[in-house]
Amino acid sequence: MALRQRSRKYFIRGCIFLAAFLIFTIIVRFVNVEPIGPEGTSVGLAKLNGAVFNRLGGFHQGFYTLSNILGAIVLLGGLCVALLTVIQAVHKRSIRKVNWDLKVYILYGIAVLVIYLVTEHFSINWRPVILDAEKGLELSYPSSHTLLSISVIGAITAQIRLRVKDAGTRHILEFGAWVLASVTVLARFLSGVHWTTDIIGSILLATALCEGYRAAVKYRYRRF
Repeated sequence: MALRQRSRKYFIRGCIFLAAFLIFTIIVRFVNVEPIGPEGTSVGLAKLNGAVFNRLGGFHQGFYTLSNILGAIVLLGGLCVALLTVIQAVHKRSIRKVNWDLKVYILYGIAVLVIYLVTEHFSINWRPVILDAEKGLELSYPSSHTLLSISVIGAITAQIRLRVKDAGTRHILEFGAWVLASVTVLARFLSGVHWTTDIIGSILLATALCEGYRAAVKYRYRRF
């Protein structure tokens, strides 16, 4: 019962962050919408987004490249955990015998991927810059790069808590993982390829997903 109660706390937190994301999205869609984007595209919370974008000085290739490199490292870490699931399934000769947290991880990864694909095709904002003249305008809200970075690192740190027994090593790995995620998101923000609200929306949505994964894991495991 205690485990289920603790799992419920993670679930409730996830619901709160999801609700915050939905409310924030509605605000961005309808409040202070002005044509400040490229080719006169409209952007919500225009005063905030425009002020921050101008303050940062527009697009910065260095930060953009850095965010792509760090994002690739994050995804590589996520794929390593997925590979662990495959190895365990092969070793035990049954997907049913794979650890609960790893089976949930695969479902979690599929959910994150689906959300990523949806946000890549449906958005309420366009990027503040045109990166490719041939492609033209690109969808921007929420920042898919930020979404993937935080959601993947959130699941990886949960795996670290479960599988690394030494407390000192565990804390170092968790801290390092969150530093990687934070620097990736910061670099994406400073690159100027997203509005501020794109980043905020992604953080809210990704946190909701992380809490959902942790709720599912905590449902079965005491040590977490």
